[in-house]
Amino acid sequence: MFIAQSRSTPLSSEIQHVFTIRRRKISQICRYNKSCCKVKAVIQSGNDNKTVKDANFMEKSMEESNGLLVSSGKGRDVKAVITLRKKIKEKISDKIEDQWESLMNGIGRGILIQLISQDIDPVTKSGKFAESYVRGWLSKPSDHPHIVEYAANFTVPHDFGRPGAIIITNLLDKEIHLVQIVVHGFNEGPLFFSVNTWIHSQKDNPESRIIFQNQAYLPSQTPPGIKDLRREDLLSIRGNGKGERKLHERIYDYDVYNDLGNPDKSEDLARPLVGGKEKPYPRRCRTGRGPTKKDPLAERRIEKPHPVYVPRDETFEEIKQNTFSAGRLKALLHNLVPLIAATLSSSDIHSLYKLH
Repeated sequence: MFIAQSRSTPLSSEIQHVFTIRRRKISQICRYNKSCCKVKAVIQSGNDNKTVKDANFMEKSMEESNGLLVSSGKGRDVKAVITLRKKIKEKISDKIEDQWESLMNGIGRGILIQLISQDIDPVTKSGKFAESYVRGWLSKPSDHPHIVEYAANFTVPHDFGRPGAIIITNLLDKEIHLVQIVVHGFNEGPLFFSVNTWIHSQKDNPESRIIFQNQAYLPSQTPPGIKDLRREDLLSIRGNGKGERKLHERIYDYDVYNDLGNPDKSEDLARPLVGGKEKPYPRRCRTGRGPTKKDPLAERRIEKPHPVYVPRDETFEEIKQNTFSAGRLKALLHNLVPLIAATLSSSDIHSLYKLH
């Protein structure tokens, strides 16, 4: 059984205090405000609930039934608020891409969202679904300058059931960092889908991403509407041991250590294979690069500045990468300064002996 766990990052911990204070207001707002529902986008990570900001997105009058906001027409009006995180240090090209992203979302051609119900549709024999494009010419600013929000509107049947999964299709030209999705308008109140993951662009991989709630299910207890999606997601993460891994992928496939040496460069740099049938561990994340010319059992090494494949969600975040680089520079200066001082002191002593 695989459970996608959300990760805490320096960026999320920085705004955790603001999120926690505002978390308590959601139930009060939805309980006492009958004419319009003032809701909040909430980040949920493990046991920590963090609120991003107020989103006054249901200002129109709606009929209320048992605490539900239900439209007076064909079905129930539902709104999904998605929270994205932008880069901290943006180049001019990144800012231009942000403007293009806002344009695509404004015309409804940026991000496609599908709500998948836990209940089975008797016609299709799969989970009931409703889809909508994210729309909005301008993203809604939040309390944090690097967090933005968009929304998507749905009209679902009254017997739609509880959403158990969300399928995300990124139609933009670049990947996006999805923090979380909050669905408003159902009996249970706001439904939180904690994500904190990178969503690849469709041009890199035509397959859509499947997002589940952070809820553990035994195979026999998995809701029927999302059972096939669970199986499909596990198979995609597991990999099949074929092909070369791309940087946007999140496949957790493993291999022996056969890339420790570089026999093509020098015979002295050849290294034995570590791992195998007799001693299967340690293992490394499989990259799928081709073999070397001199040793077909050894895999080609990749040298700087080309990055080594790591599942996309396991790579260093921007803040962590900057901290790591600063620490490396600090360590270099920490060892370099005493070395220079010792060298200068040694030359002074030699000069003193020459004078005598």
